[in-house]
Amino acid sequence: MFGIGFSELAIIALVLIVMIRPNDMPAFFRKMGRLYGQIKSAYKEVAAVKDEFLKEMDVAAAVQDSAATAANPAQAEASSAEPTPAAPAEPDSASAGTDSGASDAAANLPDSPPSDPID
Repeated sequence: MFGIGFSELAIIALVLIVMIRPNDMPAFFRKMGRLYGQIKSAYKEVAAVKDEFLKEMDVAAAVQDSAATAANPAQAEASSAEPTPAAPAEPDSASAGTDSGASDAAANLPDSPPSDPID
């Protein structure tokens, strides 16, 4: 999850043994477990509040859309209709036999060279 391998965990364990006396280790890990539980429950609470907020926003948007549809059904149909895509351009019959790749590349070049940012 965090990219911590066995060697990193071994170093952390070694530092813990040096910093915390072996007699105090069970109490330390008990405190860390409680802290982890509190953090986990706080995260679940925040996630629940966020999900509730998003549901309320969805309901409000649906009510607003239904009110707009009831007020003006013609406008709602026009706004919900997807625009039709434009037809692809057909090549000219006069330029079909010539190599237009070079002229297309020249047409896409900028008028002036880009400024040098390292001035």
